[in-house]
Amino acid sequence: MRGGRGGRQGTSSIDNKPRKQTAFSVDRVEEDGSAIVSVTELIPGINVEGLVLKGSPDHKRHLNFEYNPEVFTYEDISSKLNTPYASYLYHFTHLSPEDKISAGQALNEALKDQTVIDLGAGGYAQGYYVIGRAGAKGYVAVEPYFAYATANTIAEIKRSGNDKGFSHFAVKHQIKSIPAAVVAEEMLGFLKRVPDNSASVFCSGIDRAVTNDDEYIALVADEIMRVMAKNGAYIGNGGKHIPLPRSKGIHKEFIGERDSWGDSESGSFYIYKKV
Repeated sequence: MRGGRGGRQGTSSIDNKPRKQTAFSVDRVEEDGSAIVSVTELIPGINVEGLVLKGSPDHKRHLNFEYNPEVFTYEDISSKLNTPYASYLYHFTHLSPEDKISAGQALNEALKDQTVIDLGAGGYAQGYYVIGRAGAKGYVAVEPYFAYATANTIAEIKRSGNDKGFSHFAVKHQIKSIPAAVVAEEMLGFLKRVPDNSASVFCSGIDRAVTNDDEYIALVADEIMRVMAKNGAYIGNGGKHIPLPRSKGIHKEFIGERDSWGDSESGSFYIYKKV
């Protein structure tokens, strides 16, 4: 569960019931319609069947993101699901100064020059800070609930050039502006669209408070392994991500610290890579 302007990203249950999308103000988006690009520009060969793309006749002019109409609706979702987990990987909260340096280097090595899919991006799109600073070349926010806020936030980040007003912590960095797409769709449905070995994946805040459907979680994990680029990575934030099953083809590395109970400290994360 990650930062969302008034809410949180989410997933669909295994029965694929439509999920609800909160209606947010779109003033900032309308001011700069070029801030968000089409997902087709960032993931070549993506299957867009059933998606309403920017520039298509069916696309609603006031929206600056792309969406699956079976998922995108106008109904409020509880803001209690909003939490700032991705920002922990932006500031490496609770890590020592030495560990912060090594953690930043590890993220840079994993995501540099990659297009990164952020599963459940949240309205604050805090993964955009993390992924941009790591040297990625493109960012795709998958956000079924709060795509309005996600697109608005990215547009404002690009306009202002810093994290002021959007971080739960003090301003410390200038933002590296990278191309960004936003798609309103649940994560399993979106991942199924992505070609094999074509992108890196980021997940921060999806736990059993978001979905406790073991079958759904297993299917998402399988799709992450399939789409993960051979020279890319899957980044999972501590205990707040969908873990990948043990596999001879996947190398798993823990970055950061653990507390006295053996749990991941905030700012710690896992890097999964294909071998």
